[in-house]
Amino acid sequence: MAAGSFVWLRCTPAQPDVPKDIIGRTTPRGTVLEFLNAVHKADRELAAQYLNTRLKGKAAADLAHQLFVVLDRRLPAWLNQISDKAEGSISDPLKPDQDLIGTISSNNGNVDIVVERVDRGKSGPVWVFSRKTLESIPDVYEEVNVVTAEDVLSELLVTTRVAGIPLFHWLALIVGIPALLFGHCAFEPAAQAIGSPLAAALLR
Repeated sequence: MAAGSFVWLRCTPAQPDVPKDIIGRTTPRGTVLEFLNAVHKADRELAAQYLNTRLKGKAAADLAHQLFVVLDRRLPAWLNQISDKAEGSISDPLKPDQDLIGTISSNNGNVDIVVERVDRGKSGPVWVFSRKTLESIPDVYEEVNVVTAEDVLSELLVTTRVAGIPLFHWLALIVGIPALLFGHCAFEPAAQAIGSPLAAALLR
């Protein structure tokens, strides 16, 4: 190098550190994981902090519970596939601030479960469940939370025991005794509806 010559170095400015959110919303995976943890701890108020919603108080807490139920019932295990980077997966360059967590089916069509990055002032950018996703959650919740009379009766007959014998076996016996006395023709449909081997044996 000749004396008196200068070498100009191009310095790349250091990237500023992304502030860590105190409740774990710095990455899409962190948001989903900490949301699930909050609900498991029955802390609905904390769980609501992971939602991009204008709702406050009990309304927001109820929405958080509904979202959890929908995810638990309809979305398979996918946690390890969610981006753990502050910038997200950027799977869609046109929507760099959104990450698709998964898609669930509903009576009104498929619903995308999306987290989106929003600016929360001093907290910096955080990931929360998107407002568009949350708009669909109450309807899907009503679908998955319906308990039919058949479900209730089936569980009652199987789990309830009298003298250690399942209730549906006693019911089969009650149906079977009249069949033995008066003929099985009138009682066969009922026994078939119960589906008990004991009832079938009594009607032979």
